Amino acid sequence: MFSSGLSPPCVAQVLAAFQVIKTDTGKQRMQRLIKNSNLLRQVLRERGFHVMGDEDSAVVPVIIGHPAKMPAFSRKCLEKGVKQNLRSQQYKQSQKKFFFFFFFG
Repeated sequence: MFSSGLSPPCVAQVLAAFQVIKTDTGKQRMQRLIKNSNLLRQVLRERGFHVMGDEDSAVVPVIIGHPAKMPAFSRKCLEKGVKQNLRSQQYKQSQKKFFFFFFFG
């Protein structure tokens, strides 16, 4: 039988994150994250990007029509100071989903 349970270090990390989120500083960070994510969604939509996902989520999926455009788009983000973690997933034929993951310290 196989198990896909979390390792003890992963569980410890999640529990520590919950402890931080419960503090006033953690709550402020969460509100700032939501505000920044929603602002990014709004700006991308205004510039004609196909933005998916839910409001108030830190994950902002953006559809890039052709897979070859993804590296250039990622480079442009980095040039502008947007720190993102690129993930791709097949969405429709000839379309990929480009995910932004935000990390705030």
